[in-house]
Amino acid sequence: PAATVAFLGAATVVVCPTLEAVVDKKKKGLRDAPQTWLAAVLCITGVGILELLGGGADGAAGLGASEVGVGDLLALIQAVGFGTSFFLTERMMAQNPSQALPITAAQVSVSAALS
Repeated sequence: PAATVAFLGAATVVVCPTLEAVVDKKKKGLRDAPQTWLAAVLCITGVGILELLGGGADGAAGLGASEVGVGDLLALIQAVGFGTSFFLTERMMAQNPSQALPITAAQVSVSAALS
């Protein structure tokens, strides 16, 4: 369901700081960057409440464990892909701030071609 995909897509907010900690070796523990993890938890919790517990047009609510499938895995992979894209874009922009337009054009072109 779309609500589940929206919830899993919100995992992007966890991917970026995790990549900063693993790849860039930045200190991203709870003591080092509490605001980052607070924001991530609030985002995931908020989207979870809105999308998974809010109910649909028919009044049905919640996500049962038996409803997890391949589509959910693909949605989670999509969140990791977008998070990685944001992370790499941020690194490229920091190294070459004058190249914002070419970097954006390349991203849009690849997205258009794959679509």
